Amino acid sequence: MGVHYVPRRYLKNFEDPGRAGCIWLHVKGDASPKLAAIKAVAQTGQFYSVADEQLLAERVERPGNRAIRMLVESEQISLGERMDMAYYIGTMLMRVPARRHRALGLLPRTRSTTRSSGSDSS
Repeated sequence: MGVHYVPRRYLKNFEDPGRAGCIWLHVKGDASPKLAAIKAVAQTGQFYSVADEQLLAERVERPGNRAIRMLVESEQISLGERMDMAYYIGTMLMRVPARRHRALGLLPRTRSTTRSSGSDSS
């Protein structure tokens, strides 16, 4: 099994009421949605290092999950918890494979620009 790039706790908010642990998945190019297990979607093998996964869990997911739980239970959240939630959502939007692919595509140009900028300043 891989590492979830969309947190499981977030996916659980879309769980099918009749099928615990499952969400409806829309596959690009396929007209009909599929019921899929949360533990098997939005993940890929070795997407993060163990250290990165731990960092995300501790600094992003844990505080964000707490805010999600409070909101689901109709509890008021503080400004700090709002910030935790914003950080969680912002991080989640950036941590998907398409973003990684796009960022990796920028590396060659960025590397050459950085090298030429560095040589100009010497």
